[in-house]
Amino acid sequence: MTRDPALASQIARFILVGIVSTAIHFIVAAQVESTGSPAQIANFIGFICAATWSFLGNLYFTFRAGGKMTDYLARFVIVSGSLFVTSALLVWFINQQLGFPFIIAMIAMALTSPIVSFLLQKLWVFRV
Repeated sequence: MTRDPALASQIARFILVGIVSTAIHFIVAAQVESTGSPAQIANFIGFICAATWSFLGNLYFTFRAGGKMTDYLARFVIVSGSLFVTSALLVWFINQQLGFPFIIAMIAMALTSPIVSFLLQKLWVFRV
């Protein structure tokens, strides 16, 4: 992986924040959907809760960025939105254009998106 212990620790913290964020997304969306809300609304509310956790977790825990929260928020929103659109396009391209099964497209997205997210957050969003 990496011979730099500080970087390895940062990557481990990023993975932990991502796992918790995914769990929050799933649990909140499932709870909202169970009240009779449409799936799209439930997913959106789950996404907002997960993104909020992800921002705060990566700000204070993963990257331990100094400064004010507002110094990083706009860049985080830009990266998160861009990654969402890019991952949707990647899944569409692999599945619809190349003809691979949906699960292959999802695996490709799940393997590439966190790596790109980590690099963008480290090098731009939470750059100190």
